[in-house]
Amino acid sequence: MTVFLVVLLPKEWIWIMKFILIGTIIFAVLYPSIVWVPKLFPSVIEPDKWTIGKYISYTIFQLTAIGIITSVLTHALGFHPSLSFWANMKYAFIDKVVYGTV
Repeated sequence: MTVFLVVLLPKEWIWIMKFILIGTIIFAVLYPSIVWVPKLFPSVIEPDKWTIGKYISYTIFQLTAIGIITSVLTHALGFHPSLSFWANMKYAFIDKVVYGTV
């Protein structure tokens, strides 16, 4: 994801730093939820018993975690100084839905 963001979007240094931060957050959320959680809780995440609804809700949980962490960190690090925290949260969630769709 980080390579996609850096290659296809503006190449100003501040944006590259933001994309690296976002890529790191996405990796930090998805890796444990895809690799560690099934190993730590095999009875909860059992692929044979999962339905489409469970997969969709788990994906929504992952996207929500990515959106919250991203919006908090980008606001704290001042990537969008003109936006309030809640406007930054809205921007981050819309941004992640677009990136997630790609």
